[in-house]
Amino acid sequence: MAARVAGDPRDLREPTDSTDNYPSLQQDPAMISTSLHLYSEFRLTEEALKELDTSVFEEFVKHTRDEPGCNRADLYRRDDAEDVFMLIAEFENQEALEAHLNADWRHERISNMRTMLEGGLRRFTMQQIT
Repeated sequence: MAARVAGDPRDLREPTDSTDNYPSLQQDPAMISTSLHLYSEFRLTEEALKELDTSVFEEFVKHTRDEPGCNRADLYRRDDAEDVFMLIAEFENQEALEAHLNADWRHERISNMRTMLEGGLRRFTMQQIT
């Protein structure tokens, strides 16, 4: 049987309104970070993977890093799937994230990359709480 740690989602068998079993959630709200992490995952087409030119992605990451309110941006390639990449970026707040998502340069670059992508772009954001 696999080891479990406190706060393991498999421990959420009974609904509860309490954080008693999750001490990490019992912190001062002022300690909660306002920064947001953006995760964008994409899969390259087979042809794009054969002719892979990472400069396209490097330019995208550089533009993201240069945006006001961007604390960091990095591109990763999955170990178990060489055609899957993930951009992880951290923004100071919601306004900085929205400015990134609405930036003209971003829409232009993504439009130019669409032929390289299998499916599309999966995107979600998370806020750090501990």
